[in-house]
Amino acid sequence: MGKEAKKKTTRIPSANRAPPDGPERSASWRYMRYCLVMLLAGVTALAWLSVMTFSPTDAPSTIQYPPPAVENAAGVVGAYLSYGLLYWLGKGALDANARAHRRVKELIEAYDALPLPHDTVRELEAIAARHAKDAGLDQLPKLTAR
Repeated sequence: MGKEAKKKTTRIPSANRAPPDGPERSASWRYMRYCLVMLLAGVTALAWLSVMTFSPTDAPSTIQYPPPAVENAAGVVGAYLSYGLLYWLGKGALDANARAHRRVKELIEAYDALPLPHDTVRELEAIAARHAKDAGLDQLPKLTAR
């Protein structure tokens, strides 16, 4: 065994390595990269526009039935995209209209009316009856709850 055997080494291709040089290969690589960047920029712009013009009454929402015309600047696609993004991003992404609606509901549910004095109630009923006669009604409808 006088001669030592040469060890063969195999090269593992690296994921970080650029594609092989060549005028055709590098031009197509640049074109693919450019197309990908433009596609991502377009999707990002569409998502931004649709979320910024979100309307809680647009098509996928169940707030209003039948849904009115789409108000989203990106159209029906933007309405669905913004609804989905806001659904997955959470309640913190609500617009000012939806936050105000939620706050009004909370205030109405928490409101506890103070009882009016009986003299004030009789006076208000007399005013309402007088206006009802002027409008052609004989009497006011009976109130069920006070």
